[in-house]
Amino acid sequence: MKTFLVLSLSLFFAPNSYADVCTDIRQELLSSLSQVPAPGASIGAQFHDGKTCFESVGIFDVARGSFMEPLSQLKIWSISKTFTHLLVLQLVDEGKLSLETSLYELEQKFPNLYQGQLVHYPSSKSIQIWHLLSHTSGIIDYMQVYFKNWQLNLKPGQLIKHMASIQPQFAPGDKNLYSNTTMLILARLIEEIRQHSYEEEIQNRILKPLGMNRSYVSTHARGWGQVHGYTLVPTSTAPFYYYLDVTQKVYPAMVWGTGAIVSTTDDMMKWFTALINSKLLPQSLTKRMFTPAKLNNGKEAEFGLGVRITKFSNGFVLLGHGGGPIEGNSATMLYSPVLKTMIITMANGASENSNSVLGKIGWQRAAKYLSERK
Repeated sequence: MKTFLVLSLSLFFAPNSYADVCTDIRQELLSSLSQVPAPGASIGAQFHDGKTCFESVGIFDVARGSFMEPLSQLKIWSISKTFTHLLVLQLVDEGKLSLETSLYELEQKFPNLYQGQLVHYPSSKSIQIWHLLSHTSGIIDYMQVYFKNWQLNLKPGQLIKHMASIQPQFAPGDKNLYSNTTMLILARLIEEIRQHSYEEEIQNRILKPLGMNRSYVSTHARGWGQVHGYTLVPTSTAPFYYYLDVTQKVYPAMVWGTGAIVSTTDDMMKWFTALINSKLLPQSLTKRMFTPAKLNNGKEAEFGLGVRITKFSNGFVLLGHGGGPIEGNSATMLYSPVLKTMIITMANGASENSNSVLGKIGWQRAAKYLSERK
């Protein structure tokens, strides 16, 4: 997403009404469908003055022809990681865990935590909790191994065991390399300390308090629910393509703790607003989530302890996370401190460039809206 946005905040447009802003964003969303590509998409935007827009375009269920709506449920994939991060930081806040605790120390304190699978890992004594949270641990991403084998139904423990048998990619803190494996490790840690399931912790500590009533963690028993996701298949006859439903191919266990949450743009707005405004964490830990971690060479990582910090050449900064694009669902959750604007996008289609397309939507219009009100 680093190349998708060039903003100029000194834009000159005649002032429009708030309704015009929402209309413009809706049109921009509609125009993006063919680029995602997706049958439908939703967007939620909250501006500097607290006003919000929720817009949806296109089709949600291709077979039934039902329309996409702001309350349509889709997979948010890796945005789920921000939920796992928050639960870990709540443990830190309560004194039940330290950011400097090593994997080795965890296995000594909780013998059943990883069944001894990580105690002999080469970097277990130097990998600390903050490394796991900031993607600087060096532990290989299990998706590098299993990306083309989503039909497998492996348990998190099996995935951790396999990844623990592979040598670290680098010393902890040397690099910033995204790893889904660390989320499995953290989700299991949450369960061991809380003595409740990961799903229960998400429900009781986040979804219920925030009134996120249309969000849930997918499980083997529950499945993905009524979610739909599609991939575009070219054909030789008009209209020269069709959308193939690929939603149910991924087993929830394969993305447990790292990408198993289903949500809506409305619920995600509640989540991101609470996260940014420190509703579930003290400000000091919220700041750690949104501040780039420091690598061993003194340079900044692209991640804080929970979100990606994307800095553009013109000085513009976006904080947040992307989800997918995998198996027919894509999502972005972004916030601009300069514009004091957050934008959530979700689509029921996915391609290599889906999140880059979705991540562009609304930012130019938000900049105009801010300049019109000054």
